[in-house]
Amino acid sequence: MRRSLPVGLFLLLSLSALQGCASDIEDSDSSNAALTQNDGIELQWKENLDSVGGDVVGIQAENDGWRVLSDHGLFTFPTRRLAQPIDRVWATASGDIPDQSEVAIEVRNRSIGGGWSEWRIATPQEPAVFPRAGSEVQVRAVLTANPSGQSPVLRALSLHASPSAASAPMSEVPLAPLTYRVYATREGLVGGTTANGHVIKSRDHFVALPTRRALASNGGREYTVTLRYNGRTVTEPVWDVGPWNTKDDYWNPAATREMWRDLPQGKPEAQAAYQNGYNGGKDQFGRKVANPAGIDLADGTFWDSLGMSDNDWVDVTYNWTSGGGSTWETIVDDATEGRFHASANWGSSSWSSQRYGTGYRFASPEAVSDAAWFAVDVPAAGNYEAYVYYPADSGYNSQTPFLVQATDGVRTVKVDQRQGGGQWVSLGVFPIAAGDHDVVGVSRWTTTTGYVIADAVKLVRR
Repeated sequence: MRRSLPVGLFLLLSLSALQGCASDIEDSDSSNAALTQNDGIELQWKENLDSVGGDVVGIQAENDGWRVLSDHGLFTFPTRRLAQPIDRVWATASGDIPDQSEVAIEVRNRSIGGGWSEWRIATPQEPAVFPRAGSEVQVRAVLTANPSGQSPVLRALSLHASPSAASAPMSEVPLAPLTYRVYATREGLVGGTTANGHVIKSRDHFVALPTRRALASNGGREYTVTLRYNGRTVTEPVWDVGPWNTKDDYWNPAATREMWRDLPQGKPEAQAAYQNGYNGGKDQFGRKVANPAGIDLADGTFWDSLGMSDNDWVDVTYNWTSGGGSTWETIVDDATEGRFHASANWGSSSWSSQRYGTGYRFASPEAVSDAAWFAVDVPAAGNYEAYVYYPADSGYNSQTPFLVQATDGVRTVKVDQRQGGGQWVSLGVFPIAAGDHDVVGVSRWTTTTGYVIADAVKLVRR
């Protein structure tokens, strides 16, 4: 039984308002939503609030905008085809937004010959970042009333996107979709409405996951899961949000997971709360978690397709995680031949069990240009996430400067090496040039005390 907030209990806007609309239509409006080029760097446009591109759930027209009817509402704009591939989008929403209410702008893109990315939140300060560049973009607005029932009203929405820095196709290895074993519960709720506006019917076939990031359009199959149970297999679309949480994309790695980033990849927060007392045994809304569910199944999926008679553990493959494409990553250790260089001021050690490989390098802090560098053979220009691995100790440096050689210059990210040892720590996503060159360095130039450590780096194409 689903135990998330009542995101699926929206009132569906009159179907007549949606007639002729589909989630993948192009935007034909050329006045309010014209696409412009900004000095050859960014693409800018305004979404037309009269132009519905997909699902409208739980909201109604309000003067020149849209207001949520109850707790939550969703409005999807038409798919837009841009002049060139992009891999990040910023969004600015305006209107009447009472305190503690929210207008969340979510964006997804689609690469050539590939599937849709997951939905990502975009703000004026933080862009939605996609793993692959694509020239098709779709935007949706999610409106949430505050605890007093005051509704936000969306009146305008503008966006801008950055073209991908990639100049050539990458040599990549296709990845299989991720599969995890999670506890499945039966959703039921016949006659109710799912988060994407589908009215639940008897013996229905769909699933709910505890995040909007993989919420497909009403009737759509952009995001599907393959379920395996006692020799039976079925593939179903993701049409609802739940159970328990609404921001738990647990199949994603810590670097991109929306919440609960300290949990192992593939472990739902509800499972950790129920089994291990994580978060005080509660979900994100402070409710006591009564089962470890990471997926809800509609009745037809539960009873008919899988032959389940009670809640149970199921193997779930998250089909979109292959993205219809591929990715690239590489790891460079301090011992990787020809890939690491440092002066004689950098010592070698294997003392800490948290090390990557057989050892690591260390140096005393000093105001000198004496960085240790890791070189990477980058297959193509583009956006890459840089990770570092190091042992931690209370006597190490609290502000170790890590250097990333980006296309617009060297970026410095300071890391507290007293903690976070024995795991990959993200420095962020950076534009990196193609070719074999120094990419990540560790500097000695810091005024704080304690050794600075250089152990291993990982670069992942985003």
